[in-house]
Amino acid sequence: MEIVRTGERHIDAIAKLLKKEFLKPPYNETWILSKLISRVEEVFQDNRKYCFVALEDESVIGVILASTFVFRDGERCFVEEFVIDSEEQNKGVGTKLLQRLEDECRKAEIKTLWLTSNQKSGAHKFYTKSGFTTSDYRLMEKKIE
Repeated sequence: MEIVRTGERHIDAIAKLLKKEFLKPPYNETWILSKLISRVEEVFQDNRKYCFVALEDESVIGVILASTFVFRDGERCFVEEFVIDSEEQNKGVGTKLLQRLEDECRKAEIKTLWLTSNQKSGAHKFYTKSGFTTSDYRLMEKKIE
């Protein structure tokens, strides 16, 4: 397995991986592939420096897409999407992708990673095990009709 910076050539494969995994519980999200491609391109164009894929024989088996923003105490990194193919989970793929992102953040002197997590997901346990803690900030949502 190899961890590489995401390139244009990976966008379709990333979108297909996200679609496949987001269909499963607890997410049960029915994305249209073209919308996912647009989502991946949006994050990728925003800050490709913090977007990585895990490749096995040139196939995308995992992805972490992150962007940076300025906050009161300096720059922060927000993990927009972080997905491992369900057939490749619990094999260290997620850990290696996260380590690569953390290494890039250290080089840029970014001291904080943020992400959102569904508490019912297996990913939530992975994040906790990887050192993420619940912050004082909460995702809030308002539907606009």
